[in-house]
Amino acid sequence: MWFFLFERNGVFLCKVKKTNFASIKMCEWNNFKLKSKQKSILFYEKIIKK
Repeated sequence: MWFFLFERNGVFLCKVKKTNFASIKMCEWNNFKLKSKQKSILFYEKIIKK
């Protein structure tokens, strides 16, 4: 994922199931912040300004 975000600007969102531990770790390793939870879904966000 970091390669996709390399040299990009904007707001990036990830919607992840609570049971998808690999995707949760990927979001955390790429500095996405947990914004909200709904039942079995986690919503992550990253804002990049250069």
